[in-house]
Amino acid sequence: MNASRLSLLSLALVAVIAAALRFGWVGVSSYAWDEARISYDALSMARGGVFALAGQGSSVGVPFFPASVWVFTLPYRFSADPLVATWFVAAINVLTAVGVWALARKWGMWAALIAGLFFAVNPYAVFYGRSIWQPNLLAPLSLAWIACAYQAATLTDPRRRMLWIALTVFIGGIAVQIHFAGIALSVATVYAVLRFGWYRRATGALIPVLIGAAAAGAAALPYLYYLAFVAPDAVERAATVARGTSEIDLSAALNVIRMGLGWGWAYLGGGDGDSISRTVITAVLAGIVLIAGLISMARMLAPAVRRLINGILRRARITSRLSADVLLAELALVVIASSLLFFLRHTTPVLPHYQLVTLPALALIAGLSARLINQRLWRIGAAAVMGVLAALWISHAAVTLNTASTTRPVNSALSTILNESRDAAAGISPELPVLFFTHGDDPLINGEVAVFETLWWERPHRILNGDNLLVLPPYPATIMATLAPFQAWEELVAAGLAQDVTEFPRRQGAEPFVATRFDGVSDPRGFTMLDYAVAFADGTTLEGWRARRVGDRFRVSTLWRVTDTLPRTTIQQFNHLYRVDDNIDGQPFMGSDVALSVHTWRRRDLVIVMADFFEVPAGDYLLGVGHYTLPDLTRIPRVDGAGDRVLIEGVSAD
Repeated sequence: MNASRLSLLSLALVAVIAAALRFGWVGVSSYAWDEARISYDALSMARGGVFALAGQGSSVGVPFFPASVWVFTLPYRFSADPLVATWFVAAINVLTAVGVWALARKWGMWAALIAGLFFAVNPYAVFYGRSIWQPNLLAPLSLAWIACAYQAATLTDPRRRMLWIALTVFIGGIAVQIHFAGIALSVATVYAVLRFGWYRRATGALIPVLIGAAAAGAAALPYLYYLAFVAPDAVERAATVARGTSEIDLSAALNVIRMGLGWGWAYLGGGDGDSISRTVITAVLAGIVLIAGLISMARMLAPAVRRLINGILRRARITSRLSADVLLAELALVVIASSLLFFLRHTTPVLPHYQLVTLPALALIAGLSARLINQRLWRIGAAAVMGVLAALWISHAAVTLNTASTTRPVNSALSTILNESRDAAAGISPELPVLFFTHGDDPLINGEVAVFETLWWERPHRILNGDNLLVLPPYPATIMATLAPFQAWEELVAAGLAQDVTEFPRRQGAEPFVATRFDGVSDPRGFTMLDYAVAFADGTTLEGWRARRVGDRFRVSTLWRVTDTLPRTTIQQFNHLYRVDDNIDGQPFMGSDVALSVHTWRRRDLVIVMADFFEVPAGDYLLGVGHYTLPDLTRIPRVDGAGDRVLIEGVSAD
């Protein structure tokens, strides 16, 4: 077999393996708050006409730049299905594996095969390349930067060189806008500008440098507007974090070592039940490949380093140029060094994904192992070691994904996967609108809310806080809850409305979603109706109540009807229990205030509000119920002028 055919075969092998590990096990990808929040913002921009000025919040006090949101509008323009956006990330990361192969091909076919395989099967590259998250774009950006900087530094055609210089600077500026950890590429860009003299007008490189910087700066303008006029307090929060206690340690270096060795990735896969992310044999094999690559790199760079030191000592200008293959090794080393140096001092923990920019560089170093000894037998041996390592890493990924597809891992990125929620969302009849009850109702805060907001983007639905509410609409609808042992569903069952229940299973170890059809007219059973309904000035009317014990809780449920347009403010319900001999104008025996989330209510809705009390002695009580606004604590009056609450007698806690 000739060399070109063997080279194409090695490329095909890398591409197929990379694609299988990123596109395989469809839907067994993390899809929780981080992924859903980016999707929500991207859908709002791509299909809702809302231009993103900022991304989601970060650990440093300010939100991320909106660039990552803009990137994800691309797949969401084609489809509102998060699976398509997941495949978008997978495709970019498969292309990154191919790109690593193409760059390393400059060192020979065996180096390309080893480097490409290393990135294709490295557990960190695999699991960070399977889901919607802005850090998952860092490795592709890093490879793009290395490739552009390499072209810019080696091409002699002035016009083509100017293009690659501009792209290098632009990527260095936009990477930090995708994720703050991308600042490592910004540092590397500064190095490149100084190292290759792009700042000098005489080289003809200053103009493309300015163009690239201007393009990246223009992308940051909406974010700067956001900080200046929408959320100026965010800057002070970031300053507070920056003024915090700082540490100087090797956390970033340890992250890079773990990534290179494929060590300790349980949080990405098996979670607490992991048994393979700390396999010694794979760490040893990866270490052999990387150490051989580092020695090879040191030998390549040593002459250049000696010339640099001699030039500095003699105060002479360094004029000799590095060969193209040595320059590629230098750029890979620069990316790793930039990430390590920037995170040497830090005020917040250095999380593993901050070093994702180093993954392509690590793969290139692995590829250099083929050049340590200039003998065919050595190259074949290095490739064989990489082949064994690849087989083991592939098996580890396959076992992890197979297990995660049927059993929910604890404390893992795969604890919440796209398949579970997507299958449940798709299983609901498209003929009816959906009312989904879960923990919370704000997609900007609550994970499952964001998940289902994105999954039902194109169908009528409402997502409501089922911790203390059950809303029954005046039209036929599907009532769905995140699980059966949940307050809203418990109330639905008690009201006799949970008929012909459908379960949508989650994986082993998790309760299923539950759903039923509501006809829009049936009244909830078990309520004691008031002699006359009492209307309040906020557009709600109290019609009845029910008291019962639910486990260790004493629950009082009140039945309300929305009779008018609700105010756009925050309203809570107070529920006060008085003993028979208590002063009803004094301090209640017990109280339970409930957030009403009236922004999720609609006119003519029936709303059951649940108030749970704990350790309530048996006996009869008087219940005082009413509404008040936040933050001013102003009670909402009754329409009939008889005060601001309803007093209900005969509430039994027996």
